[in-house]
Amino acid sequence: MGTNYYWKQAKDAKSHHIGKSSGGWCFALRLHPKLGIMSLRDWEEIWARSGLIEDEYGFELSKSDMLGVILDRGRDDPVERHFDFARNHAAPGPNNLVRHEIDDHCIGWGDGTYDLIVGEFY
Repeated sequence: MGTNYYWKQAKDAKSHHIGKSSGGWCFALRLHPKLGIMSLRDWEEIWARSGLIEDEYGFELSKSDMLGVILDRGRDDPVERHFDFARNHAAPGPNNLVRHEIDDHCIGWGDGTYDLIVGEFY
């Protein structure tokens, strides 16, 4: 279970998926190649210009709160690699988190506690 986050140009505008926060995992940062969003920096530039950020429950977040969700992640318990990691396409990540293995869905790991994900997911 996790929480999805969205950016909208205006309150009633179409939303764009920012990504998903799931407990124990690096943040899954959604990239949108057709919109020119290929990094966290691209998202930050969009947030600086306009729009609003909401979670899937309709709660609005500030830009700094959204960055906190993406970058200030970790857990106290150490993560050990075992058979579930391979089955779930996961690998040990920073701050005792699990992260996506790099493949055609996860095209890279961010500089911190987020993964770069292409394609739809929720």
